[in-house]
Formats: sequence, structure tokens, C-alpha cells
Amino acid sequence: MKSGFKYICIAALLASSASQAYQADITVTADIDPTAGITKANGDSLPATVALNYNPLKGLEAYKQDVKLWTNDEYDMKVRLQAEPKLTDTSGQNPIDLSVTLGKADLGVQDTVYNYSEIFPAGTDNGSMPLALVIKPKTPGKISTAGKYSGLVSLIVSQATTKDGAAPNATPTP
Repeated sequence: MKSGFKYICIAALLASSASQAYQADITVTADIDPTAGITKANGDSLPATVALNYNPLKGLEAYKQDVKLWTNDEYDMKVRLQAEPKLTDTSGQNPIDLSVTLGKADLGVQDTVYNYSEIFPAGTDNGSMPLALVIKPKTPGKISTAGKYSGLVSLIVSQATTKDGAAPNATPTP
């Protein structure tokens, strides 16, 4: 009886190990703001990482990408940087200050307002008109210290409470 029980337990153990499957876990994240967003002009997500090419004769070359702003209502859009962007080498030294422009406006830590009628001439269904996002060194030219440089550009996109600079239902003053 004991030996029969052993065989049943061994058979159950072997059967359960034979039915094991490989498990692949994928972490999925999303940064959701139901009122505002930014994508590439074709609707794809902005890349998490971009590489600025270094030309020994000219210095760092600019990163350029056409983007669209998105909103769920007829309001102006606000865009700003979370902090002044810069590149630093792996030692944290040798900073290279960066300049960021969106459309024709230089971005900083204060809000830059984009008027609704200027960037959404056809409404909000297809996003804004394409705007050039450009990231480049503030001071162009050669860099004397070799190394691997990195930094962070954080764009903060939000919906304003105005439309074309005025309260949406404001009546003009005579």
C-alpha cells in the first residue's frame, strides 16, 4: 500500500512538472492626462531616448522632430520645461546647456502659451498642426572634453483655461 501511494505521488509530481509552461511578464506603463498630450506628427509616441550626433568640425548637431499637441477641448495649450536641460559627462562635470524650441518659441521653465486658433486651425480631431521640436546646445561649437554625456529634457504639456488668450465665454469690452 505504501509503495502504491509512492508511485501515485511520483506520477502526479512528474505529470505536473511536464505541464509547466514558460511565463513571460511584460510591464506596461502609461502616463495619462485626459486633457493634453504630445506625440510625433504621425501620432507615434515620442522616443524615450534620442542621440545627439557629434561632428568634430561643427560640434553637437540638433535633434529635430515634428510633433503634434493634443487636447480634448477648445483651449489654448501650455508647454514648459520641468528644469533647464543640460548634458553632463559620466563624472557629472563639463555641463553642456541645451536649448529647446517648439514651433517658433524657445521653451523654458515658465509656460509658453500656444493660441488655440493658431495651432488647431482645423479643430482638435487630428491634433495640432505639426510643430518642430528642436533640442540643441545653447552654445554651438566644438567640445573639448571627450566622454559619454547624458541629460534629461522634460516637457510639461497642459491645457490652458483660455482660448486665444481670453476666457472662453468672455464678452469683449467695447
